[in-house]
Amino acid sequence: MKHVRIAVMASRRGSNFRSILDHIRLGVLKGCEVAALVTNRAGCGAVKVAEE
Repeated sequence: MKHVRIAVMASRRGSNFRSILDHIRLGVLKGCEVAALVTNRAGCGAVKVAEE
């Protein structure tokens, strides 16, 4: 299986970003890894999720 590195763009609470991470951990998104998080708000929820 090919390994896929993805970039996620987010600007708010981070709920979709968290869902992507959860699906990777559960194996739903097999072969994927988040390589980058792009945001226009330094303190947004997605950044906090990434720091966890």
